[in-house]
Amino acid sequence: MWTLVVWGLLLVPGSAVDGLGSFDFLPPWLANSSDKFVHFLLIVPLGFLLWCGWRVWGWVIGFLVTFAVASEVSQIWVPLRSAEASDVVADLLGGLLGALIARRSLVSFGDFDEEEAEVDHQVSVR
Repeated sequence: MWTLVVWGLLLVPGSAVDGLGSFDFLPPWLANSSDKFVHFLLIVPLGFLLWCGWRVWGWVIGFLVTFAVASEVSQIWVPLRSAEASDVVADLLGGLLGALIARRSLVSFGDFDEEEAEVDHQVSVR
């Protein structure tokens, strides 16, 4: 779980800095969508770590939604940055891909049983 905390602490300040610079070195078809691609890629590890830590879809999706919206809202106060709904979508898709990769990996290695996880979640909620 500490890995998740460290990853989050690295991402939050990064979302408040002024852009990543120019994407002139990329082909035009990729440069036009590179911001969304960066959002997508940066959140994949977060989704992976969230699933490894919680293994409950409701918690993982709830955290990803909260994180994506909060990181975009925080950019309102940063010069030359803007909050965009498409960035939230890119963050969510990247996080969900990371969680799906983690889930598939854990199932493949026999380290995850969905029925057992659901029972554990019901017990912890009560």
